[in-house]
Amino acid sequence: MASDLGDVNGPARVLHPETFLRPGRADAITLLVLRCLKVSFITLLCAGASLAFVTGNLTEEAVARLTSPGEFIRAALSPLIGIVAAIVIHFAVGWVALLVALPLSGRAWTPGTSAESRWRRFRDVLHVTSAYRAIRWTWAVRGAAVERAGRTGRVLVVCEAVIRVANWLAPFGFIFVVYLNQVA
Repeated sequence: MASDLGDVNGPARVLHPETFLRPGRADAITLLVLRCLKVSFITLLCAGASLAFVTGNLTEEAVARLTSPGEFIRAALSPLIGIVAAIVIHFAVGWVALLVALPLSGRAWTPGTSAESRWRRFRDVLHVTSAYRAIRWTWAVRGAAVERAGRTGRVLVVCEAVIRVANWLAPFGFIFVVYLNQVA
């Protein structure tokens, strides 16, 4: 009986985190900045909701007024902009991370192994790029990025840690803001 996939399918393949980063420091720093932005979603969302609640834009009446696209845009540009910004940043980080991982997906095939039609090739590249993006979010690749980015990488890791702590505190801050608003 085989003890690992290496015994059944030939030699085991080992993934090295450095292979999921492009050469140089720029890609490593980009990855770490994107991680900070990705993790900041909860804090930004709670801060935006707190601002909207304090200004009266997060009430049932304010939401009921959103009957047309113009009203929605006006509301999005009001103190609700914090909530909108959190959502936009969250989605934008995913797309930017996909675009940054795109150059790495070209390494996935050896000549003659790609799909025969353009549509299938496009789908294959999209799937492989998505896989590279997912692997780049792992802690192992983060560690390689920090090492490659040097001092800037260490500073960004501290920033990410601070944001993670803020993520734990932000919901309590929002609850506190709602409580103070109800008491006053």
